[in-house]
Amino acid sequence: YFSTSINRASDNQYFRDFNNDLYTAATGLLGSSAYIYGNGTWWHASLGADTYQNTDAGLFNYVVPYKRWPRATFNVDTPIAPWLQFGMDNEAVAFRKTDPVPEGRQVDGNRLDLYPYLSADFQGASWFVRPKLAYRYTGYELVDDYQSFGFKDRTPSRSLPIASIDSGLIFDRMTSLFGTSYTQTLEPRLYYLYVPYRNQDNLPLFDTSLMSFDFWQLFSPNQFSGADRQMNANNLTAALTTRLLDDNGVERVSASIGQIRYFSEQKVQASYASTPTNFNGSDYVAQFAVQLSDKWKLDSAYQWNPNKVNGFIQDPKTLAVTAAVLGRDTDLATVSLQGRIATDGIVNFSYRYRRGVTEQFDTSAVYPLSDRWRLLGRWVFARKDIIDGIFQPSHRTVEADLGVQYEGCCVAVSLIGRHYVSDYTRVTSNAIMFEFQFKGLGSINPQTSDYLRRAILGYQ
Repeated sequence: YFSTSINRASDNQYFRDFNNDLYTAATGLLGSSAYIYGNGTWWHASLGADTYQNTDAGLFNYVVPYKRWPRATFNVDTPIAPWLQFGMDNEAVAFRKTDPVPEGRQVDGNRLDLYPYLSADFQGASWFVRPKLAYRYTGYELVDDYQSFGFKDRTPSRSLPIASIDSGLIFDRMTSLFGTSYTQTLEPRLYYLYVPYRNQDNLPLFDTSLMSFDFWQLFSPNQFSGADRQMNANNLTAALTTRLLDDNGVERVSASIGQIRYFSEQKVQASYASTPTNFNGSDYVAQFAVQLSDKWKLDSAYQWNPNKVNGFIQDPKTLAVTAAVLGRDTDLATVSLQGRIATDGIVNFSYRYRRGVTEQFDTSAVYPLSDRWRLLGRWVFARKDIIDGIFQPSHRTVEADLGVQYEGCCVAVSLIGRHYVSDYTRVTSNAIMFEFQFKGLGSINPQTSDYLRRAILGYQ
């Protein structure tokens, strides 16, 4: 089958001139793609292209990612035995950049990435062991005057084995909480990963970056997206999960905590100028979720950094920069609470904190007044934010919305008043959004519904 998405703006000022919400104003890149997909019993493949346009007037065009023109994938996943699986993840891409970074290392080129693997799955009612052995080859063909970009070899490559073993136990017992019986599980898990070090400073960076760290990164064979970097590893992840399951098998409570222990330093870095890390362990990552009824649920995540890192702190008032020891502090904390009201009502509250980036409270609600009328509202308050390049207290409303909706048998009407920060210049704006829809035919200003789906979690 064929799938395409084509997006183009007349110029990089378009979204600043015609935006009506923060989401649109913050659209710095427009992506377009076209792909043909095919699949069989044990394989799937694709052939197509991706291209991007800079729509942020405050950024240079060289921030635009490489065009992938064309890109082909061919993946295999087939059983050899009931407990043994063979697979391959293959990709071939031609990367081209219209506006490279001045005096940077953004050379054009082609890349072939081959990733065959064998994986086994041994398991019983209360245990599992899943070893996996893979081999990764990544080869390049640089084009144009590659030596002027700091590369000595026209056809650099990297090849290495990747070995891992994932294992766990599952204990369970009957227990009760507030007079209700549950099955409680205790699930310790160990994941060992070994990847030998290969110097990759001679390889270009086409589409690779360091991924955000979370609980599932504890069990990932690579901390980088894309194929340009493969981390070296001699790591052991230890994690523990406990759950409460009701008599119907519904998970009512789940709590997990884990950390990676490093037996050797992480030498492979995304940036050419970065130095190896010598941490003994990663962040401690914890997750906690509760759904004690069908109408209310709570999700939370927390990351604590145990490592000391030398860095600098800038005073927001005097702008004085002083040396400091960072780390041993909260890197990330999130809490979200959601409740259902009647058939189509909903209320959300969330708190988000990422060290050095943001600290926000977000509250939203859809309240049914009758079968046809309902109120909508949202308030986003930033306690801390990045202002003039400095993470400091802001104490300001980022978004405030209030509206009403009517929905009958034939038409639906939405009227919303908004107060919001319009773009990265932090200028506040006011707007009124109106949508009138003939059901089954179309609507005037369908962006209103798109905005509500983005702004209010669970909105329908």
